Amino acid sequence: LVFNLGAKSDKPSTISAINAITYQQGGTKTGAALQFVRENAAWRQGGNVPKVIIVLTDGKSGDSVSGPSQSLAASGITVYSIGVGNFDHGQLLQIANNNRNNVIELSDFNALATKISEIAKVVCAQVSDVCPSGYKEFNGICYKAFNTVKTFLQASKACYDDGGTLAMPKDAATNAFIKTLKDKVDPAGFFWFGLVDQHTENEWQWVDGGNLVRGHSDWKPGEPNNKGDEDFAEYFPNKWNDAGGNARNRKFICQVIPTDSPQGYVYHQLSHMSYKVYNVKKDYDGAVETCRADGGSLAEPKDAAVNTFIIYLKNAVDNRAWFRFGLTDEHEEGGWMWGSGVALSTFRTWGPGEPNNRRNEDCAEYLPGSHPKNKRNKWNDGPCTARTRKFICQVVPKGCPRGYKQRGAICYKAFDKKENYYEAEMACRAEGGSLAMPRDQTTNNFLIKLKNDKDGNSWFWLGADDKNDEGTWLYRNGKPFGSFRAWFPGEPNQAGGNEDCLMLFESPRNKWNDQDCATKQKFICQIQLPIVDSCGGNIQTEYGTIVSPGYPDTYADNQKCSWNIMARPGKVLTLIFEDFDLQSTSDTVTVEDPCTDRELGKFSGSTLPAPVRSADKQLRIVFRTDHSVSERGFRVKFIASDASGKRGVDEPLSVQQPDETMEGRGQEEGGQEGRGQEEVAENIDEDVLMETLKMLEKDLRNAANELRELHGE
Repeated sequence: LVFNLGAKSDKPSTISAINAITYQQGGTKTGAALQFVRENAAWRQGGNVPKVIIVLTDGKSGDSVSGPSQSLAASGITVYSIGVGNFDHGQLLQIANNNRNNVIELSDFNALATKISEIAKVVCAQVSDVCPSGYKEFNGICYKAFNTVKTFLQASKACYDDGGTLAMPKDAATNAFIKTLKDKVDPAGFFWFGLVDQHTENEWQWVDGGNLVRGHSDWKPGEPNNKGDEDFAEYFPNKWNDAGGNARNRKFICQVIPTDSPQGYVYHQLSHMSYKVYNVKKDYDGAVETCRADGGSLAEPKDAAVNTFIIYLKNAVDNRAWFRFGLTDEHEEGGWMWGSGVALSTFRTWGPGEPNNRRNEDCAEYLPGSHPKNKRNKWNDGPCTARTRKFICQVVPKGCPRGYKQRGAICYKAFDKKENYYEAEMACRAEGGSLAMPRDQTTNNFLIKLKNDKDGNSWFWLGADDKNDEGTWLYRNGKPFGSFRAWFPGEPNQAGGNEDCLMLFESPRNKWNDQDCATKQKFICQIQLPIVDSCGGNIQTEYGTIVSPGYPDTYADNQKCSWNIMARPGKVLTLIFEDFDLQSTSDTVTVEDPCTDRELGKFSGSTLPAPVRSADKQLRIVFRTDHSVSERGFRVKFIASDASGKRGVDEPLSVQQPDETMEGRGQEEGGQEGRGQEEVAENIDEDVLMETLKMLEKDLRNAANELRELHGE
């Protein structure tokens, strides 16, 4: 260490000290320097100020830099590498912990002088405040260790108030980072984190409902032992231990996942929904209206993971209260339906003897977490009109999770760490998605750019394999390849007899290859954005898809659903119907102007409606059904464009690819009834553009006719 910056009191003395540094020619050991800085520098005294190291080099280090750079990252320090002249590209990446965004390459030192301001912008932009005050970001999630003691529930409430949960160290790197974080607060202290087996003994789950993956744990020898009914995990102090939740001398670590959800909502990574626990009491209709005012609906715990997460949140807010969620049998006794109009499926967790319809009970609720173990947190049917229940709302967050890039209705992210094919798929599932599945040329090009921005010299796993039947390639969702393929010449060749998994070659080849699934490669994940399938709501985004409740299965009787779509000022909205099948005459979709209540179109039957365009930034879609005969329903895209007819610079004209989970009309081979799904995805921009141009042409013709009539022509 030549000098500490803090030892210099003014600019001249600092510049003088820098000028006194001698140039080192050859034999330099950058790895040792990075390790020295980590162990000896005064960065620990900086509190919550972002910690940044900038390495400037015009050669190659004589020692390994990979390990020290990883140690710095685990300590919450961001490393930037600047290469000038005869630098080694691969080593620059290692210094920056394989983050290409933190690597800057220059031809000579004269270029460095002209790039200082640009470099400062890059560095400052990346250390800007993306996390709540006092939190540290690691792999897109913000963490904070608290130096106050609380019970498990009290700690969970403190995290909830910050917009998050207790921390979930789901992999070794995150576990190491959290340990470093807590050790700065109290290296000898015990800290709660978000792992429990309170639902089933010795089946440890994260508080978001995800299961503890085999092979990843950090238990202290002999733990967990359930001594004294211990259902909650803690750092003890640096290994995991199970403890009783009422212990009052534990500190805690929180995590927050940044999203664009409304204030007070907590993001659930596995479902890509956000949830809020309302600590006020309302009847069922009042709760529904409150959720709709937030742009959402009453929570719908349709699977075990969401159910576990909601239970965790509600108990953090009030462990003794009854909480409503969005499930009723008001229309037909015993015919339980979610608020979105979808029938209750196989997942259900009723309490003993429930539902029993005692005193005409038609609305579902959670039993309190303080009830006896066989009843606590179970579902119960209760009175819809009782104003003695609190409630939970859900909303769809805007856009993609942090670190992901959006294309249509899917978010993608390239990961730097190397895993075998199966481990990579599990890592993507932990993110709530799967390995990326490029089913058309446009998406494939998007993924190529994504991987090259991350690391153009590496291979990346994609989501397809022919493990079950040699030569029959299936995507991770079980669908076969369509007409699109992007194989490198001579591939797939099954070299070695066991190349069954799809990967993407390095640049400049950028083509597909079959590879041994056991090899370690980097990988790309994808996440499907949620589709609006609730029965109505307020939507404040500029492209998306709305489907009738239950689509593509039959919709429910006696429904009235109303969706209000609002774009930014200066925009107009266009609706493009993709599928339409309603009972003729009796069941209808009406499109209205909310400002004037003017009807823009009313549709029924099975004929696909023509596109509908708004006069300004708002549209309302109203779906009404009668008491008999249900069909498949509808699927409609909406997109905002400039009122002049031009798209916004940052808004894609195609709004969403066909949902991979839907088997709606027009997705069979040779279909639309005729075009394959990947072809629809490729051509949707052109389709929307043509429809928009047709509408503009019609508007111009109408205007011309009106002018002729005005002048008597």
